[in-house]
Amino acid sequence: GLGLAVGLVIALWSASAGTKAMLSSLNTAYGVAERRSTVHFQVIGLAITLAGIVGAVLALALLVALPAVAGFLLVTAHAQVLVHLASFGVLLLYVAVLLGFLYRFGPSSQPVSPERPGARRPLLPGVALATLLWLSVAALVSLYVADYAGFDVTYGPLAAVAAVMLWFWASSFVVLAGAELNAVLGRRHHWISPAQPTP
Repeated sequence: GLGLAVGLVIALWSASAGTKAMLSSLNTAYGVAERRSTVHFQVIGLAITLAGIVGAVLALALLVALPAVAGFLLVTAHAQVLVHLASFGVLLLYVAVLLGFLYRFGPSSQPVSPERPGARRPLLPGVALATLLWLSVAALVSLYVADYAGFDVTYGPLAAVAAVMLWFWASSFVVLAGAELNAVLGRRHHWISPAQPTP
């Protein structure tokens, strides 16, 4: 009971450390300094970490458990294809929403351009780019792990953990690519002010 709770708290705190590093990288991409309080920064990092965990659970449920249940219930082959497509669509939608949340609340507040005082940071271009790149990266990582890397030979029982870490590492670059696109478009169209020097 207590040991499990302590273990979960430690694991969640460790996972949020990676998320907070991503938030700092988003500040760099947008060219802003961190202005939030320590508590606010920690809460944002924890919320995004929890959303990522929910996404991982959702992916397992939609891409693994749901098709297995459909097969167990003797659903027709055509219906199973529809279940797969619907599951994939829901997962993509969740990824896009999570990216939008990350780009909206991840970077510290940034002064808008005085030419457009009511403007906000652009979200959709980066979300679209990152979602498409995420699909490509997920496919390439899966192909690499399955056919080229020899993860089972190199890592043995830790092969799955190593593959997930590789996927997270590649996904971080995808997130930053979308943030860079949003920042460039925002400055070019005067939605946000020019990049501010970071300390």
